[in-house]
Amino acid sequence: MPDALTVRVLSQHPASPPGYPFGWHKSGTKIMQAKLNSSKINELRREAAKAGKPALGFDSHIEGLAIVVYPSGKGAWRIDYRDPGTRRRHRRKIGKFPALTVTQAREVVAEKFQRLALGIDPFEEPQDDDTLTVERAWERYLSEYMSNRSEHYRDDAEGYGRREIIPRFGGIAIADLSRGELLAHIDKRRAETKAAGDTLYRHCHAFLEWCVDLELIETNPIAKKSPGRRGRARGSERGRTNRRDRSLINSARGDEELGRVLAAAAIGREDGTSLPVGMRPSPVYCDGTLVLLATAKRLAEVFEAPAKEFDRENAVWTIPPERRKGIRADTPADKWKPEVVPLFGLAREIVSRRRIAVDGPFVFSVDGSRPYSNFSKNTKALLKLARVEDVVHHDYRRTVSTKLASWRFGAEVRHAVLGHVGALDGDELDGVYNLHSYSDEKGEALEKWDEYLTALQAAWVPKLLRELREKGLDLRGVIGAIEAPPVVH
Repeated sequence: MPDALTVRVLSQHPASPPGYPFGWHKSGTKIMQAKLNSSKINELRREAAKAGKPALGFDSHIEGLAIVVYPSGKGAWRIDYRDPGTRRRHRRKIGKFPALTVTQAREVVAEKFQRLALGIDPFEEPQDDDTLTVERAWERYLSEYMSNRSEHYRDDAEGYGRREIIPRFGGIAIADLSRGELLAHIDKRRAETKAAGDTLYRHCHAFLEWCVDLELIETNPIAKKSPGRRGRARGSERGRTNRRDRSLINSARGDEELGRVLAAAAIGREDGTSLPVGMRPSPVYCDGTLVLLATAKRLAEVFEAPAKEFDRENAVWTIPPERRKGIRADTPADKWKPEVVPLFGLAREIVSRRRIAVDGPFVFSVDGSRPYSNFSKNTKALLKLARVEDVVHHDYRRTVSTKLASWRFGAEVRHAVLGHVGALDGDELDGVYNLHSYSDEKGEALEKWDEYLTALQAAWVPKLLRELREKGLDLRGVIGAIEAPPVVH
């Protein structure tokens, strides 16, 4: 029985693919007709690379949507339609893949066909060149406002605009932007991934507030409404960052949860096959998680760190200003400086070992050519292995700060360890008179923290191994590797 996915080589001038009215393909072109998704497009990529010529994929979900995949692996989305005035057939590019996902491409095509149903050319330019569209306003927003933001925040906003805002609303006049349509799109993204939907809402809200400030529009259409009868603002859930108080050190379980995560990371980075798939985190992710805990740095700071930032001889990690959170173009010169992080036993061993093992610019990478990014799946696997629930990466920083506070390290030292920029500037007198860097105190805190982590990991590895053996797992090959870790000189 043939598969729903059909890929065929055409030896002569082809007929149109089933269900499609146009036969514009050349001889020898690879053709696929299926409900397109990532795996189908990856198959097209393989076929294009093998044949050395473009491959075509037609979406059976929305008639008229197609993708052309080139031997290089890049792709371009296309729409086939008939001009409502001349009745001539047209084929137009609507975006690049993977910048435009399958879902977004379908939304763009659906919007184009809505215009066709009204007898309007979907690619017809507005007659009034002075009309300020969402796309034009967004370009001004990026160039005038976001240029003064941090590089990370600017890149994040630019990405959400390219993927979420411009494809759906770019051609609409900014004054005609509908609250209902915009919130419906945001809520749809929240239903798929809450964090992505909330971030999209915050970027849209900031953009529209900027438009109000410049008097491009009178009001922000998605601004929070006044409280209703129940005393709560409409739409107040969207974009709201939940304040977490999760720590792996607490009064109920002591340091058990932290010990379990440390032990799971140590076991996960050594095990290759004996753990079940759902409890088998990537060794790269395990190493990165241990460095996150040992240094109290942020996820991007660790996993996107290039090898050149690490000084193995002096055991120092220098994070440049452009990779630090909180540093913007208008940050004062005295704050525009790198962060120096001393490396002790646990972090030093991992960084040294990975720099030797990985041939490439990035330390935490599968092949060295690009930073590691497969977090969701491996976070679940690590926590399942550790038997710990409800932990996100930022909770590690809260855990470090909580423990340092219990050791009587002051707020100044904790802020220095966490790498907060200008954390004490709120105190006017302290900001003026206290110019101390707290680098020595930071080193003392991290050294004591490393000794604590090393002892806690050593205590919990045998406990977790015993629990796993009681479940019937054979981890004898892992035990020797953990008990005799490599020596770093």
